[in-house]
Amino acid sequence: MKIKLLLQRHFEVELQEALPENWGDVYLLKHNQIYRQIRRLTLQNRFAYTSNLNEAFSALPLGDLDSFLGKKQIPYLNNVQAIKELEAKRPNQIEWDHIVDNLHKNHVFHESCHAVARSIVRPAAWSVLNISDFSLDDGSKESRQQKMGLILLEESFANACELLAVADVDDSAHKIFFESNSYICMFDDRVNFKKALAEFDRGSFFKFILLSYFHSNLLFDQFIEDDFKKSLNMSFGDVAMLSSQNLKALRALSKNAFALNHRFRQVTTEFYFKLLGYPGRLNQALDFDHWEILDSNIQKSILDPLSMAFTGQK
Repeated sequence: MKIKLLLQRHFEVELQEALPENWGDVYLLKHNQIYRQIRRLTLQNRFAYTSNLNEAFSALPLGDLDSFLGKKQIPYLNNVQAIKELEAKRPNQIEWDHIVDNLHKNHVFHESCHAVARSIVRPAAWSVLNISDFSLDDGSKESRQQKMGLILLEESFANACELLAVADVDDSAHKIFFESNSYICMFDDRVNFKKALAEFDRGSFFKFILLSYFHSNLLFDQFIEDDFKKSLNMSFGDVAMLSSQNLKALRALSKNAFALNHRFRQVTTEFYFKLLGYPGRLNQALDFDHWEILDSNIQKSILDPLSMAFTGQK
């Protein structure tokens, strides 16, 4: 696909909440329901997008990302100007495939999901668990484990939003722009996601996918039967209402979560925990009963609001 056409799609409308200097942002806000919902909530929670980046972030984004989020900022780089100049220099000659591997991707969607999740998880952590900060270098073992579990719930929210947002990706331009703003781009199953979002209660289905990613981020390779049943109960309530065909479909869809990049699950998560002060290895950090964290208080104060954020319910 020619970048000339993609530039036309990128600038096809003007939207107040859009980032015209972020590749594909306007198009995604217009055509992707979940992307649009997350942007609305991000701004509603008073996060701002900034292209005023420091050298530390430019050199090692993950190493400095938390400081931006702590200031309620989501960093991004202007990756549109270079494409405009390239098209002006060689009109109608450059294909997307020529530049895709070299273009800086902002992953704005993923980081916006983190902003929304933080706006729900962090206040609830204080009111329910009396957790005022998420540093991992002090406190009791139980406190650190609670913080780790909540951090992974935030990550799992972002994962689940990205996965299900591909349901709206129905043309080449949409796919190109989505890949430039997200880490999870599992387009092959988009029809099944779209069908599931239509057939199941959207909030319940989202919660199930979030819990699937939560187990994946806890380094499970698949659902064991007990965890599968508990996740169903926590998501759908009366599991007896689900048919055998429903259960088969949900089990199959949950496998997408366990396909999460193994290096990301292990190395990136361990690096992030170390940035927060945890001195040990990841397998030691995650050696706890995750169902103790997912108690009824957490379900009401965190899981339910995260689900409502996805669906747009009040």
